[in-house]
Order: sequence, then structure tokens, then C-alpha cells
Amino acid sequence: MMKNIKLLELELKNFKGVRDFKLVTNGNNVDVFGKNGTGKTSVFDAFTWLLFDKDSKNKKDAGIKTIENEEELHGLEHSVMALLSIDGEELRLKKIYTEKYTMKRGTTDQEFNGHETSYEINEVPTSRKKDFVDRVASIIDETTFKMLTNPLYFNENLKWQERRQILLDIAGDVDDSDVVDSNAKLAGLLDILGSHSVEEKRKQNSAQKSKINENLKMLPGLINEVDRGKPDLSALDKEDISSEIAFLTQEKNKKESQLADVRNGGLISELRNKKLTIENELMELDNKTRSANYELISEKQNEVSQQKIAVSSVSNIVDMAKSQFKIDQNQHEKLEKQKEEKIKEYFASVEQTFDEHRLTCPTCNQSFPEAQKEELIAKFNQEKADRSEKLMEEGKRLTNELDFVAESIESKTQELLEQEEELLNASALLVSLENELEKIKARQTNITDNVEYQELQKEIAVIEKQIESDNHSTTGREAEIQAEINKISEEIQKCQRDLMKFDLTISADARIEELRTDEKKYKQQYAELEKVDFMTEEFIRTKVSMLTEKINSKFKLARFKLFDTQINTGIKEICETIDNDGVLFNVSMNTGKKTIFGLDIIATLSEFYGVNAPVFLDNSESVTEPFDTDCQTIRLFARNEPELRVEEA
Repeated sequence: MMKNIKLLELELKNFKGVRDFKLVTNGNNVDVFGKNGTGKTSVFDAFTWLLFDKDSKNKKDAGIKTIENEEELHGLEHSVMALLSIDGEELRLKKIYTEKYTMKRGTTDQEFNGHETSYEINEVPTSRKKDFVDRVASIIDETTFKMLTNPLYFNENLKWQERRQILLDIAGDVDDSDVVDSNAKLAGLLDILGSHSVEEKRKQNSAQKSKINENLKMLPGLINEVDRGKPDLSALDKEDISSEIAFLTQEKNKKESQLADVRNGGLISELRNKKLTIENELMELDNKTRSANYELISEKQNEVSQQKIAVSSVSNIVDMAKSQFKIDQNQHEKLEKQKEEKIKEYFASVEQTFDEHRLTCPTCNQSFPEAQKEELIAKFNQEKADRSEKLMEEGKRLTNELDFVAESIESKTQELLEQEEELLNASALLVSLENELEKIKARQTNITDNVEYQELQKEIAVIEKQIESDNHSTTGREAEIQAEINKISEEIQKCQRDLMKFDLTISADARIEELRTDEKKYKQQYAELEKVDFMTEEFIRTKVSMLTEKINSKFKLARFKLFDTQINTGIKEICETIDNDGVLFNVSMNTGKKTIFGLDIIATLSEFYGVNAPVFLDNSESVTEPFDTDCQTIRLFARNEPELRVEEA
């Protein structure tokens, strides 16, 4: 049922320059005329000051005293009285603001000691401000009343978050399943979200993409590290090197045959053959040592790279678990506070006792008839019992929710401990592997330190001495041929080392291919997350459209922009009043249009709250278009008239 509030009379005395003015409306629409400075806006200020201690622009400490010659006039009584009709029942409210003086001790002089405010309800004085405030609040709460009486209040005094919530309360939110069903691009989104909200999924995806990006940034460095370790093959050809080895081996054999012919006796030939065999063993041992060193380092580097990726993966899981754990903790704290508030409300309700003063008529001070007394007490007790039972049920519900969230926290705590332990173990293993790699690099085998190599060198030295002692006559020629053989042997060893570079390159290329496979896998995962992000953005855009259309349908003229598309950060929640051309209320809309749009908003708010209240329209001369409203209107016109004049609209 609609509550109708009418302003019947409004009387100002010594209020903001208005010495004595009485606005009589009899509940009808009226127009107030006067030139600037005659007190039109003060009429509206007086109404809001009387009810809420604030002026029409919602300022708390606005001066109300009359000023002459730049000084406040003293010794005056400043008062405002309003006679209201609330569903046909009259209510007279009055507030008086006076200066307070005290007599100085031992003198006849009075000293100014601040101000005091007194109140009257239906011409009955009351010294308690709370009684007056409670009586006003029983009519309607302050914010709602201001929204219904001032066409500019909704847009100019409320924060955008408050305006947005009111619009959502009026129109109702849009169910996520309805949004998904309305757009084929969103098929499967609810399954992807699971128990998460769209915002939670977007935050989760952002964290996962961040971790994937870290891995993708790390992989080029690993690939580059392996690639830089590859031998330079730009000037080498495998077939040419193999052919060169075959050719040099033939040349060496020829030289060795010549050397055999030069030498005397079978002993020298045998010694030389033995020496050659040992040299071949030395060459083979050198090649094995070089290959073993590379394989050890390459294998350990591979283990370190794999463990780095494993640590990053576990770290990602731990971060996600901590995020979810924090969400549950915040929910638990919120429920605890709600439960404590309900307990306080419950005990406050239980302890509330019936006010015996209510059994006496406030006007004539006579007691009500017994039947009426019993009815008042019974009604009080029933309301108290209903309120206590409702608070107890809410307490039980909050307790159940707290138990559920506590179990979830306990479960996630154990999971988080296990995941952190896994991360700790993985990190320790990574450090261990890196230490092992450094140790391997530090102790790379030097062939000259090899015991077997040293023994073979000693054998060669012994053989060379024997050959030298048995071959004085052919020493010169043998030395010449031997030098040629030694040179060819060095060239063969060099070619063999170059040939080994191709095997090392094959191993490095295999490792690089493995890392690039990982890179492809991460990119695929990132693309899948991007697909989900696209769906969530499409969901928000669709919901924005549905929600905006639903809200705008509640108004005749006013339109609302609830979201703004950002270049980098996606869609941002806002709440701006606009017209059909997108002109912003608080930026470019003229005064008259603001007033018309404000009346349109008041019409919808009145229907939603079930209250019609008197509307004050300041600067009404700027309004050129009519707008029908069921509310009582007090229009304030700037017109070249020396004193305020009132006429029925």
C-alpha cells in the first residue's frame, strides 16, 4: 500500500535571512516566486534542516542565522515548523535554535555559551533530540526521503556504488544461467566455472597465465644456453672430414712402412709397432674422456631444466591454493561477525521490556482503556517473540554456514601444507641438482691426470729410449720420417675431434627440440585460458546488456550506463545516468533536463519504496517541458519580485 506524505504548511522564522514566512499548501502543488536572494532555496533548506539537521544540498553545518552588514544577528530565536499529512493523519514538527547565555559569577553580565536546540512534536515540547529523530525516522528513513523529495539527490549526492545497488534492488539481478542460455558463444561456460564465480575464474586464469608466461620467458634462455653450447659446424663438413681421416690414415701407413724399411733388425720394428699400438690406445682414451665429460654435463643440465619447470608448476598450485584458502578465511570472518551481530540483536530483543508510557495518551495524559492496554502489551509481546524466533533461526543458519566453511578451511589447510611440503622438496631437489652440475663442471676429467694415460706415456718413453739406443745409424732419417708421422697423427686427431662435434650437436638439437615441445605445450595451455577469458568477457558483456535493458525498462526517460569498456582492463562497473543520446547527467545535462530526469527517477523510486513525498523543485524556471507526477510538488521560480509569493499550481 502506497504511503502518501503531504506538506500542508511550512513556517520559517529568522531562518537564513527569512524573517517570517509561512508556506500554506493544504497538500496541493504550489509555486513559490521571488528574485534571487529572497529565500526560495532557504524554504527547501528549512524543510531538510527541520527533519535532518542538513540543508537541501546535504551539508551538515550550513549556517541558519540571519546576517546583516556581514555579521550574525544575536538574541533571535530561529525556528522552522512543518505540518505534514501522512496518509491523512496530521503531524506537526517544530525545531527551535537559540543562543545560550550564562550569568558570570559575581556580576550582572551575561556571557555567550553556545547554542541549544529544542523540539516540538504535535506542539508538545521535548528536550530529547532522540525522541524527535525517532519520530521523523518512523515516517521514512533519511536517505530514502531525500531521494524522494529532491530530484537531484540520487545523482548528485549518492555514490555511484549506492545508485547502482538501488537500481539492482529495483529491477532485480540477472541469473547467470539465463545469460548463458541467451548467447550461443557461452555454451559450456557454467561447466567451466564449476563452483567458481566469473570473477573468481578470471582471477584464477590470470594467475595461471602469469605462471605460464614465466615458464615461456624462461624457455628461450634455456634453449639459448643449450644452443650456445653447441660446437660451431659452419666451416665443417662431415663427409669431407671422414674422407680426410681415411686419406691421412693411408698416408700415415705409408710413412710407417718407410720408417720400417729404414730401421735395422726386427727388434726396432717390433718396438715401433708396440709404440704405435700404445699411441692408438692413448688417442682412444682421450676421445672417450672428452665424450664422457660432455655426456655427464648434458645429462645433469637436462635434469636441472626439468626440475625448474617442476618447481614452477608446484609453485603455481600453491599460489592458487593460498588464494582459495584466503577466500574461505574471509568468508569465515564475515560469517562470524554476522553471527555475533545476530546474538547481540537476540539478547537485546529478549531484554526489551514494554514501555509503560505507551499505555497513556501522549496528548491528554490519560490512561487508555484496559482492553486497549492489553492489546498494546499483547502486540508488543508477539512482535518481540516473532523477532526473537527469527533471530534464533538466522543464528542457526549462520552456525551451519560457519561449520561448513570451517570444514573447508581445515581441508584446504591440510592440502596447502602438503602442497607447500611438495614445493619445499622440489626446490631442495633443484638446489641439489644445481650443486651436482657445478661439481661435475668443476671436476671435468683432464686426460693428463688419468692414471692409465700416464702409464701409457711412461711405456712410450721407455720404448723410445730403447729404439734410440739401438738405432744410432738411422737416427737422422728415422727422426725425419717420425716427425712426418707425428704431424699426420696430430691432423688425424684434430679431424676426429671435429667429427665428434657432429655427435654433440645431435644431442644438443634433441634437447632443444624437447624444450620447444614444452614451449608449444605452454602456448596451447595459454590459448585455452585465453579462450575461457574470452567467454567470461562475452558473459559480462551479455549480462551488461540484459541488466541495462531490464533496469532502463523501469524508467520513462532516464537511462543508465552500468558498465564501461576499458582498453586494457576489460569491463569496469560504473553507474551513470544518461539520456538516449548518451549525454551524462553529471557532466553535460542542463538544469531543466536534470530536473525532469530527477522526477522520472523519483516516480520509479516512489513506486518501489511505496511512498509519495513532497518534491521541491529549485530553479523551476529552467524546466520547459511538463512531466506528470503523483507526488506533491513545490516549485521554486526565480522571478523579479521583491518578496516571496506563493500561488497554487
